[in-house]
Amino acid sequence: MKRILLLLISFITTTISSQNKIISGTISGFKDGDKVLLDDVEIMEFIDSTYVKNGKFVLRNKQTDVPKTIYLTIKSEKEFYSVPLFIANENVIINADKKDFPYNVKVSGSIHHDKMSILNNKTKIYNIERNEVVAFLRKPTTDSSVAYKTLRKAKVDRLHAINKATDSIKKDFIRTNLNTFAAICELFYLREDFDKNEFNKLYSSFDTKYKNSIYGERIVSYLKVGDQIKNGDLFSDFEAKDQFGKTRKFSEFIGKYILLDFTETYCRPCVQSVKEIKEVFESKGEKLTIISFYADKSELIWKNGLQRDQPGWITLNDGKGPGGETLLKYGVSGYPTFFLIDPDGKIVENFFGYENQKIKTMIQNHIK
Repeated sequence: MKRILLLLISFITTTISSQNKIISGTISGFKDGDKVLLDDVEIMEFIDSTYVKNGKFVLRNKQTDVPKTIYLTIKSEKEFYSVPLFIANENVIINADKKDFPYNVKVSGSIHHDKMSILNNKTKIYNIERNEVVAFLRKPTTDSSVAYKTLRKAKVDRLHAINKATDSIKKDFIRTNLNTFAAICELFYLREDFDKNEFNKLYSSFDTKYKNSIYGERIVSYLKVGDQIKNGDLFSDFEAKDQFGKTRKFSEFIGKYILLDFTETYCRPCVQSVKEIKEVFESKGEKLTIISFYADKSELIWKNGLQRDQPGWITLNDGKGPGGETLLKYGVSGYPTFFLIDPDGKIVENFFGYENQKIKTMIQNHIK
């Protein structure tokens, strides 16, 4: 009887703890009827939505016991106000004025978000400046003057300095916050910034529950694939489904030049690159095979991208997202990332990001 009672108590406790919690907000500066959205941007999945009423809102939190980054967004007067939340299945409270988005929103109730906030507060000043620099670099212009080119180079150099500074802060955060989900999450994203020996030592220091999380599994996949592809290496083979549902091996395309384009459906620079890729496809199609590997975890999102872009070349997707072996082996940490592979299967050039005419220049340097 005592054993049955203990099992019943355990079942009730587990059931209560696993029930969905809520995200409640008290906000100012917004109007009644402004829409509040909760999204998982990694898999582009809608979680919940509601409307502001009397300066308040309530959303259902459907996370598991392992935290992940989701985005809370309020649409007001055709503008979007978003804040990332690094939370698990917890009751979370939001307090903010419209002007607090995205950097000064007060979030309470989540031990995981509290820990990640320590890091975010240290990098906030750099992130604000980084957004300003990126906005300048992305702004369309016809200015080809020496003065503009000098300014642009200075902005690019500053962006590199900002990234170096924030990476240093993040590395120190990981070292001093082991056995937290925030730290093992950041360890995966900074995997290429650590010396291999230190990376392995840091990963080994995490307790089992962190190693068994999605972040730990991604790190295991990263360690499993070994050294990343670099210029001069032979290609690494992989399998993925094409847009027609057929499983393809990358090696079957070897024999002429290949432009391998790692992309995402809702990545703005990726979308901007499509026009130039189409022009390359039309002008160099006889000598060049183009393959776009979509990193989207959701097949539906991938197919939405195909419907929008209408590529005339092969597209692939393995449904594994950013932690997939193919992306890890090719060292893809941002999108778009391009690889040019010669007819013998050797990597001859690669670069990250999109700049007008850069794809064409790379192709013309190797294919006459």
